[in-house]
Amino acid sequence: MTTWTWALILGVAFLIALSVVSKAVKKISQYERGLVERFGRYKETLEPGLHFIVPFADQVAARVDMRESVLDIEPQAVITKDNVTVTVDAVIYYQVVDPKAIRYEVQSFWIINLRIISPDVHNNKILISRIWSWKELRTI
Repeated sequence: MTTWTWALILGVAFLIALSVVSKAVKKISQYERGLVERFGRYKETLEPGLHFIVPFADQVAARVDMRESVLDIEPQAVITKDNVTVTVDAVIYYQVVDPKAIRYEVQSFWIINLRIISPDVHNNKILISRIWSWKELRTI
C-alpha cells in the first residue's frame, strides 16, 4: 500500500474515533441534572461535571433545570364572603427537587393549590383555592 492509502485509512479512523469520543463525553452544567437512558430506559441521573457514557447505547434524554423559576399568574376576579369582587394577582415560585420524578413519575407537574391572604378585605381574609392543570398553565 502507498502512503496516501495509509493516510486515508488513518484519517477515517481518526474521524470515527473522534465521533465516538464526542458521543461518550457529556458535560452537565452546575444548575442542571442529566437523565441518562440506555436503549430508552432510565439508567441514572448525572450530577454536574464531566461524565463518560457508553456511546450509541446511552444517551442524555433530558437536562432538568434545578434553578428556582417564577410563574406569573394572570389577574383573576374573586368574590369574597361578603359579596365583594376583588381582583387577585399571583406569582408562583417553584423549584425542581427530584429530576427523575419530573420526567418519569409525575403525569401532571403543574397542579397547584393556591391560597392568597389579603388584609384589605372584610374579615381580613380572602381564601382562594384553585387547581390548574398542566395545559392551562402552559398557555400563560
